[in-house]
Amino acid sequence: MSSSDRIELLVDPGTWDPMDEDMVSLDAIEFHSEEDPYKDRIDSYQRKTGLIEDVQTGIGQINGILVAIGVMDFQFMGQGYENPRDATRRIVCANCYLANKTMEIEVPQAVHPNTVFEAVVRIPYDMQLKQVLANGGNRGRGQIYPDGSKSNNMVYNATATGIVRKIIRKEKGGYEITITDASEGRQVVDIIPPRQELLVSEAESIKFDQPLTSNPNVGGFGQGDTEIVLQDPLRVQGLFSFVGSIILAQIFLVLKKKQFEKVQLDEMNF
Repeated sequence: MSSSDRIELLVDPGTWDPMDEDMVSLDAIEFHSEEDPYKDRIDSYQRKTGLIEDVQTGIGQINGILVAIGVMDFQFMGQGYENPRDATRRIVCANCYLANKTMEIEVPQAVHPNTVFEAVVRIPYDMQLKQVLANGGNRGRGQIYPDGSKSNNMVYNATATGIVRKIIRKEKGGYEITITDASEGRQVVDIIPPRQELLVSEAESIKFDQPLTSNPNVGGFGQGDTEIVLQDPLRVQGLFSFVGSIILAQIFLVLKKKQFEKVQLDEMNF
């Protein structure tokens, strides 16, 4: 489904007013690509999709509510590959419902320079999901709901200066944070949705607009991180040589011991 199809599906008919139609994708940093030149790929996908940029922005109404939205076209650039990757070759996934599921990555513990290794990525898939919408999970950057409230993919900041008196973890996920205003003595309750990592604790002093949660967008769109040790081949060869010499020394010691035992037996017979 293209971004235009998504807009037609989401926005009330006749209410869509596009913005920034003159914004064009450029290769400003002269991005290096091992495949086709980055600029050629931009031109190719502009012709393929009929878009000049991978995101369409504008103002429209959803169920009569005026909203400003941006819709990414996943056929533009990296999102349209058979094996989906973004321009930096990181694996991405456009299935929004994966926001509340865990993606697993398996890689070797160590590899040599200039070698090819296998990475196994396990992405959960729900066979019961048929619709194209997000099923309650948001993965885009900085999204808001039609009523103007923040989604679960944004940083939540404190709405008052004071002391964190109570943090209640909800049964279905999320938190209620009670803040006592230091100046007025009133209590303010901030609601944090599920799948957020808290940065504050009870009895901690906080300031207005201080982040209460970590930024879920750090690291990129739908990505998981893992570590691989880059080994020097000479060090590995040295390790094998050392281990081999130890094994040979043990073998020679055993053979020498057996030889010595035979000599002792012969001497005892005389």
